[in-house]
Amino acid sequence: MSLRAKRSNPKTLVIASLHFVTFAMTNVYLILHHYLAFHSALGTFNLAGMYRIEALHICGMNSGF
Repeated sequence: MSLRAKRSNPKTLVIASLHFVTFAMTNVYLILHHYLAFHSALGTFNLAGMYRIEALHICGMNSGF
């Protein structure tokens, strides 16, 4: 019943979609920006290292630190 009520409210759906898209795009931008700036300065392109570093960045940012 509540799921149907939420689904029938387009305003809530639009706001939730915009929030999700904005949040996802911000994280993607930060990952690419940090990766390019940090690793191009070092000259290393290590994907495993990038994911470890960026996971810490994003977890810290999303939790308010």
